[in-house]
Amino acid sequence: MTKKKALLVVAGGRATPDVLALYCVQPHVVIALKSKQGWQGENAFTEIAQSLPNYEKLQTVPDVDAYNLEKGVQACVFACSQYPEYEWTFSISSSPKITGIAAYEVAKQKGVPCLIIDSHHKEVISLVKDIGITSRDLFEMNVERYMKIQQRAPKEREQQEILYRAKVEEWEDLARTLALSPDTSDFIKEMRDKKAKEFVAFPSAFAQSSLLKALTTLKAIDIVQKNDQVITCAFTTQNHAKFIGTGDWLEVYVWHAVNEAHFADDSQWGYEIASTANNELDVVLTYQAQLIFAECKTEGNPFKKKIHHLDTISAKANMLGKDHVTRAFVTSEPKTQPGFANFLEQAKLRKIVVFTQEDLSNIGQLIKREAETPTYPRI
Repeated sequence: MTKKKALLVVAGGRATPDVLALYCVQPHVVIALKSKQGWQGENAFTEIAQSLPNYEKLQTVPDVDAYNLEKGVQACVFACSQYPEYEWTFSISSSPKITGIAAYEVAKQKGVPCLIIDSHHKEVISLVKDIGITSRDLFEMNVERYMKIQQRAPKEREQQEILYRAKVEEWEDLARTLALSPDTSDFIKEMRDKKAKEFVAFPSAFAQSSLLKALTTLKAIDIVQKNDQVITCAFTTQNHAKFIGTGDWLEVYVWHAVNEAHFADDSQWGYEIASTANNELDVVLTYQAQLIFAECKTEGNPFKKKIHHLDTISAKANMLGKDHVTRAFVTSEPKTQPGFANFLEQAKLRKIVVFTQEDLSNIGQLIKREAETPTYPRI
C-alpha cells in the first residue's frame, strides 16, 4: 500500500519556493514551523496548499525560536511524530538559518529528502535523499504536467478536430489580418456562425475595405458584386467559416504572439479540461512552474452586462491554483464599447488583466510582462 505524503515546511520568507515544494511533493498533510518573526507568505501558501487534490490537513507550529538550534530540532521531531507512518519531505528554502539547519539535521536522522528550491536561479537541491525531480522538470514544466499536478486531464479530441486544428494553426497571417484590422468587428457581426458558401450582403462601399481584400487574397472568402449598392461574400470552406465565425482566430493569434515572444515554457490554445462542465482555456501557458491563461472573446460587446465572463475566468483559476494563476481577458473589441469602465473595475476586483483591441498589436509582449512582472502578484 502506497504511503501518504507529508511535507514539513520551515517557513519564514517568500512563499514561492515552498509552493514549488508543494508541487514537487503533492502532500496529504502539511506542517509549517513558524518563528516569532512571522511568515510573510503564509496566506498565499495556505490557499494554494488547500487547493491541491491530495490535501487533507495543514497545521502550523507557531513561535518556534529561530535562534535556538535545539528547540528547532525538537519542533521538527514533534511535527513528524504526529504522522509516523507518512512519507516525509522537508522544505527549508525560505527558513531562518538556524531552524533550517535544525530541520536538515532531523532529515539526516530520518533519511528523508530536505529540499532547497531557488526560484531565482531555477535550481532544485535535494539534500540527504534525492526526491527524483530535476530543476528542469520543475522550472520548465509544460501544461500537461501542471494539469497532472492539479489532477486535471485534457479532453480527448476527435480526429476531425485534430485535423482542423492542424490546418488552422498554419493560418497565422489570416489571424493577424483579423486582429489588426479596424473593420473586423463589423465584418464578424455579419458573418458570425455562417456556413461555407452562405452568402451575406454588405453595402458596396465595404468592398473597398482592406480587410475584405486581404481575406480574398488569403482565400478565406469569395465576393460577388450584386449591383452598385450591394456586394455579397461567403466563406470559401467550412474550416474558414468555423475559424473566423466562432472566434478561433483570436485564440490562434494570441497563441502565435505568445510563441513569438519566446518566454513561455509551453503554450496551447483551445485546451479543454475533461470534466462534466465546459472548462476550456482559450490560451494557456506555463512560465517557471506557474500557469497563465487567457479567455478570448470576439462578440460585439463583451463588456456591458457581461460580468459573467469574469466569474467564469475566476472559477477556472480557482480549480487550477487560485491566486498562483495569472488570468487575462482578451477581446477584439475596443475600450470605447459601452460598459468598459465598469467591466474593468470588476476585473480588477477579481485580479484579472484586461486586454482590448488597442492592445492586440503587442499582445505577446504584454502577456510576457504579466508572466515576468504580473500586475497581480501570483503569490
